[in-house]
Amino acid sequence: MRIFIPMTGKELMRKKVFLIAVVMTVLFLGLFAYAISQIAAEQEITNLITRYAYGTMALSVGLFFAHMIVAFIVFFSTMGAISSEIESGLMYAIVPRPLGRWKIYLGKWIGFSVWSLMYSAVIFISIVWIVHWQLQFPINLGSIGRAFLLFEFIPLILVAVSLLGSIFLPTLGNGVASALLFGLSIFGGMLERIVFISSQMREAVVSGIERFGLITSLLMPTDSIYRRMTYELSGGLDLPLGREAINIMGPFANPVVPSIAFVWYSLVYLIILLGLGCRYFSRKDI
Repeated sequence: MRIFIPMTGKELMRKKVFLIAVVMTVLFLGLFAYAISQIAAEQEITNLITRYAYGTMALSVGLFFAHMIVAFIVFFSTMGAISSEIESGLMYAIVPRPLGRWKIYLGKWIGFSVWSLMYSAVIFISIVWIVHWQLQFPINLGSIGRAFLLFEFIPLILVAVSLLGSIFLPTLGNGVASALLFGLSIFGGMLERIVFISSQMREAVVSGIERFGLITSLLMPTDSIYRRMTYELSGGLDLPLGREAINIMGPFANPVVPSIAFVWYSLVYLIILLGLGCRYFSRKDI
């Protein structure tokens, strides 16, 4: 299965996905660094709580858009990983080899995951370093390590979702379906935060929104992983955010933190997706 790592790398280079990702990432990080420098220059961040709020806001915003960039790079890289190879006839040259279909499927997942993990690591470290450098945001290595592992977990789930969809859907349809599912997860998480901050909603509305957020999290747990990641990155403090911090962070405030049990659910979710993918790809008539 190790042969799929260089194979997927060559495919990303052939489709120019890697080149486009590098160019857009450099542009994004440059604009992000400029924005943070302007905040640091215009705001008198002398109070520790204010520095914490601005630093957490900057990390939340930066990593929010970073995990969206990672998601779309994963989707555009993998949405035709199986369907397009079947349509082009390339899969006919791979399947007859003395290699089980489930090994081919897992090999593709591993190959795309390795490249996605490397890209995610670069963009995560860059954002954390920019915020720490510009705002003197206090971060310890334990918090960074836990947050980094959670951020790296996101592309693993996204690759698994897109590969499974590629078995059943054509290339474009799989890309649209995966992106909509990812967006629905973000929307559900955003509603949960709005409900927590607002105190003027009726109980029935709040209950309905909470159920909606739970369902979207179960269908696609990436937004919950992101929220748990920002919690760990800020030190994992079980302290309620003050009104000042919430006002500064706005919609990127993280008053609702998913439990560690949900992280374990996400791991089981990933294993089930890989199992289903191996099963259905082995039975697929190509």
